[in-house]
Amino acid sequence: MEFLVKNVKVYARDPYSNRIYQYLVEGQLKSGLQIELFDFKRFNLKDYQDQRIKVLVFAMVEIVTISSEFKRIKGEFIKDCPDDIAREWLRYKPNLILKHYSALKTQDGVFLIDRLNPYYFTIDYDDNLIVDIVRFDLFAWHPIE
Repeated sequence: MEFLVKNVKVYARDPYSNRIYQYLVEGQLKSGLQIELFDFKRFNLKDYQDQRIKVLVFAMVEIVTISSEFKRIKGEFIKDCPDDIAREWLRYKPNLILKHYSALKTQDGVFLIDRLNPYYFTIDYDDNLIVDIVRFDLFAWHPIE
């Protein structure tokens, strides 16, 4: 999915060594939705501020509402990560394993999500689903070619 990088800041660092553990990337999807990506892999996208990039994003679904800080997104629930998404990202990150993820296909693209536990949800695969997302994690990225 396309993502416009607006701002990159240090989110967590070691107070003694000053080593950076995680960045927070603020930006916008094609639909205009503003989201923050947690860059726990430390890609450090500062050089891409004000540019569009392709991102693979894991969306953490809120099961029990514990916070009012969430983004609500709607999309088609897909049991397995789509093959075309897996093929695209394996070209850039050959060691990426996506077979353990489900997906939510939205107007902006595909978000990876954990396989949903039927204890919490009673849905049929390929149903439209509205979920609350409490966190977006940046799994991979590449420049737009």
